[in-house]
Amino acid sequence: MEKLSADQNRKIWASAKELGLEEEVLRDIVERATGQRSISSLTRKQANAVIEDLNRIAGKRKTTSSYRPGMASPAQIRKIRALEHELGWSSDPRRLQAFMKKYCGGIVRLEWLRAEQANKLIESLKGVIRSERRKQNERTYKVSEAAKLLSISESTLRRMIENEEVNYFRPTPRTTRIPHREIERLKKLKYNGGIRNEE
Repeated sequence: MEKLSADQNRKIWASAKELGLEEEVLRDIVERATGQRSISSLTRKQANAVIEDLNRIAGKRKTTSSYRPGMASPAQIRKIRALEHELGWSSDPRRLQAFMKKYCGGIVRLEWLRAEQANKLIESLKGVIRSERRKQNERTYKVSEAAKLLSISESTLRRMIENEEVNYFRPTPRTTRIPHREIERLKKLKYNGGIRNEE
């Protein structure tokens, strides 16, 4: 059998770079497509299979394979993509790939997931989102930071604090912190005209 051509080799590495795949992830893809991890040892037929897989990942060609019973359904894959987007990972495929590799037994492609693995991945991603929201809600801000977030002057915010119009706490006598949830409440108040800004 003919070994892969120099052009095929370049195309494989160029596609991996375009997708932001680390070498180890690329070799995982090669192994799943051909049964071996060495790219230089691929035949031309095997190289074409790898290139086809990389094209599918990049969305350059629609996959023609139909849904297989027991594997991740299109609905599950759409849900995973939606959660990926909500986490802000869409622009960097490596984020989801690394997460999948850790929690899905080394699998790095959604099409390779079994239905139960897809469900586990969905719940794990939901857990990450809950954790991120909890951290965000627990975050607190200095008065100067809060004023910038609210697009009001610091003097306006300090006046509101003095008038007990803002929920805050003081970890030290000279430090005032405002919780994230209070910032969200004040944003709504400002939107409804309930805050008069002072320059």
